[in-house]
Amino acid sequence: MSHIYKLRLARYDRHINLKRYSYSYYYYYYYYYYYYYYYYYYYYYYYYYYYYYYYYYYYYYYYYYYYYYYYYYYYYYYYYYYYYYYYYYYYYYYYYYYYYYYYYYYYYYYYYYYYYYYYYYYYYYYYYYYYYYYYSVVVVVAAVTILIDK
Repeated sequence: MSHIYKLRLARYDRHINLKRYSYSYYYYYYYYYYYYYYYYYYYYYYYYYYYYYYYYYYYYYYYYYYYYYYYYYYYYYYYYYYYYYYYYYYYYYYYYYYYYYYYYYYYYYYYYYYYYYYYYYYYYYYYYYYYYYYYSVVVVVAAVTILIDK
């Protein structure tokens, strides 16, 4: 081998190594860039998805419990109001009819008692005076008869 051939071969090898090094560096950079981009994109997507999922369910449960509470409160209020109204209504009419029948019975009893007493008194008075006048007339007639006979 001549000296020039060896020199050319060494230069060629150096050129090949340089190209190989540049290509390897290029592929390494490309791989690193791709990996970084993929990782960043995946992280961003995952974060966005988690964020969206979290807030979606947060608002979902928030409104769910809000409406549930509102419905429960409305139902409870309505039930309480209905119960109160029904109780008041029942109480009112119960005492109304109670006092109504009580006074009705009282006045009826009083009227009946008064009427009975009045009737009894009138009956007694009438018969008392009837027998009184009857016996008076009998006594007077007997006295007059006795006086005439003498």
